[in-house]
Amino acid sequence: MIWYKINPGRLLKEQEIMRASFPRARMVKVSGGGLAWVVTLKTNTGRIYAIEIAYPDGFPADYPKAFVIDPAIRGVPHQYNNNQLCLFNASDRPERSYNPAKTTAATITTWVAAWLASYEIWQRTGTWPERSVK
Repeated sequence: MIWYKINPGRLLKEQEIMRASFPRARMVKVSGGGLAWVVTLKTNTGRIYAIEIAYPDGFPADYPKAFVIDPAIRGVPHQYNNNQLCLFNASDRPERSYNPAKTTAATITTWVAAWLASYEIWQRTGTWPERSVK
């Protein structure tokens, strides 16, 4: 069964938070009846990226997957072979990791914005910036 049919209240929460945080985001249906958000982000350098935040069938137990869809970004650090962005590590502190009860697509979108800033630094310097562990 599709997650949003089992838990329509969570879908409403996701929609409310995304629309408040990213008013131009649009929800789309993907293959198999899944849902995703398509969002445009502009970095401090002025570059514009279209991203997709895709809900897995097991959401919220499984975290949403994030992809840069335009321009295509492939084969860079902190990106899986399927082009999904690596946004957190399970060994991160709780406030920096996925929490099924609290993390929303809006949270994931802000993590993608940070990933894009790191990506642009990597493009300029050849080094992916490390996060502070304070």
